[in-house]
Amino acid sequence: MKNWSVHLVLLSLCQVGGASAQGHIETALVPSRALGVSKTIVVYLPGSYWRSSRGYPVVYYLHGVGGTERAWTRRVALDSIADSLSRAGVGEAIVVMPDGDSAFWTDWEHPDSYWKSCLTDSARIRPDEPATSDCVPHARYESYLVHDVVSFVDSAYRTLRDRKHRGLGGLSMGGYGAVAIALSHPDLFSAAVSHSGVLSPLSIGSRPCMSKLCFASTVPEILEHRPSSPHRLLVLAFGADTSGWGERDPARLMDRLLAKGQAIPALYFDVGVEDQYLNQNRAFADTLEKRHVRYTYHEWSGGHDRVYWRAHAGEGLSWLLERIGR
Repeated sequence: MKNWSVHLVLLSLCQVGGASAQGHIETALVPSRALGVSKTIVVYLPGSYWRSSRGYPVVYYLHGVGGTERAWTRRVALDSIADSLSRAGVGEAIVVMPDGDSAFWTDWEHPDSYWKSCLTDSARIRPDEPATSDCVPHARYESYLVHDVVSFVDSAYRTLRDRKHRGLGGLSMGGYGAVAIALSHPDLFSAAVSHSGVLSPLSIGSRPCMSKLCFASTVPEILEHRPSSPHRLLVLAFGADTSGWGERDPARLMDRLLAKGQAIPALYFDVGVEDQYLNQNRAFADTLEKRHVRYTYHEWSGGHDRVYWRAHAGEGLSWLLERIGR
């Protein structure tokens, strides 16, 4: 069922006051067996964290291609948005922002295939970062998040350690990661938010779609419709044939849960009407509609950029807090 409404909290950082609600940003180094290296995470702690002894819900926010663990605070000001929502009485949560490189938040089809060439690759996505931290021996980023990061956060902070109080959010590549990981691990996460996400990787046609031609049958066909994506990394991550892409398709992941009679995590996604991934989001909405899965979906004006994400990150975080903060 389509749910076109969401509780909108009007964010006005200059109109709401109260320094007591100011959150705190810190970094931590997470050893990762899945990746074979240690990775830095950025952690937002609510303003009340140091004045209480209670546990907090946790939301994990995933960045897009070319981003880092600092993208959400530097480009979107998610910490300021979280402060504003706290002052408005919406709720509080620990917000964890890990570093997923440009690896699509999945366990790669060929996880050990890129490390050596990455170390000397002048065309790396983030050449400004040292290769020793940008390149990992094992590209198992889903396992890194769900095993290494979640267990570290639960051990290092006062968290509510159950699926009901864990959520995921992301933009672009991270929007895909948030939805795909939530659908792959409903035992860990109860809700996911995607902004401008790559939610139907095999979709190449416009909507509404009345033909199978709206979905790619070969990987070259997919890549042809993704001119701005790092093609070589996509093939290493998802595979050289569509079977690996299908295994990681959010619609296919959802169908597995439905077949097993498992609960579907709550889903929220939005996209700009000038965004290159508009049809992918519509395709995912079509699939949810046909499966009678409830969801919240919005199309707003705007494109695939930080202006759009800053304008709408508050709605996504507010929606998450209403669900995992109860």
